Amino acid sequence: MTKASALAAGFLLFGCVIAVALATNAIELHWRALPVSKLLPYLLLLLTTTIVNAAWEELSFRGWAFSACVHRFGPHPVALSLGLIFGLAHLLNENPSILAILSTSIAGWLLSYLMLSSRHITVPLALHISWNLCQSLLCSKHLWDVSYHGPDWLSGQPYGPEAGLPAIVITTSALLVVLWLHRKQQANNNATS
Repeated sequence: MTKASALAAGFLLFGCVIAVALATNAIELHWRALPVSKLLPYLLLLLTTTIVNAAWEELSFRGWAFSACVHRFGPHPVALSLGLIFGLAHLLNENPSILAILSTSIAGWLLSYLMLSSRHITVPLALHISWNLCQSLLCSKHLWDVSYHGPDWLSGQPYGPEAGLPAIVITTSALLVVLWLHRKQQANNNATS
């Protein structure tokens, strides 16, 4: 997967999460008509904080230590362990739940296997940035009046749509595709060795 396709995938994945939430009436969004003088600085701040936060998380979970641990312990134990730790780190977010931690752990595994497949941190970073940016643009209470309906397992409340069952299914589907691509890549590497 390239950086560009990872960037597109992040928007697509979270876009699907929101689409399911909207289609099932689990979430309702109403645009807040902000004046340009408030909207543009907010969007610039949102972009900056999203990039910095995703970069910090990716460097922490899939930076140099990730590669060093892969060489020492093997790819799968490291990917699975750090994915789980990534999920558990989100216990520090507001209103964590079991589904929220499961969802972010699956996202951590997805990002870890992207790192293993691409062998460069920019690919998981691109997906992480675009997922978070899409989430911020579509769920920010500064841009939208957001209301949640339906059961928590569908809407992800009180954590947010990322913690709903649709997000878990969508992220798991993406993880399975990345695992399949990783396995195919490994088979091709072994065949050429």
